[in-house]
Amino acid sequence: MDCLREQNDIDLSLLADHFTTCGDYTKDVILKELQYWQKNCKDFLVLVYGDIDGFLIGYRYRNSLWLSQIWLANGNPKIAHEAFKIARNWAKARGMISIIAETDRDEVRAMKKYGFTEYAVVMRTEI
Repeated sequence: MDCLREQNDIDLSLLADHFTTCGDYTKDVILKELQYWQKNCKDFLVLVYGDIDGFLIGYRYRNSLWLSQIWLANGNPKIAHEAFKIARNWAKARGMISIIAETDRDEVRAMKKYGFTEYAVVMRTEI
């Protein structure tokens, strides 16, 4: 039976094909960034579903859990809710007070489904 499991020492390159990219924030850049956090952050979380049929990656950022990458092969909402619940409990057990996520997709849906509220504005300017 497929299940979610914490697998913090996984070779992140196995997940990289499913990373969500944005412009010059490529899969290679994301991989290097996450490998840095995996090596240097004691509060680094990787939840893997099944035989890499989905994953959630997050790490401590100040006093919050920063959700960096989330992917599910079939988009099963039950699995997504379970992963979020595990991540919430994991963060709470480590004294974190919130979960932060950035998205360029459907933020309204994430707000409704998981109780997110607008926290800050991410801005960008080309140089």
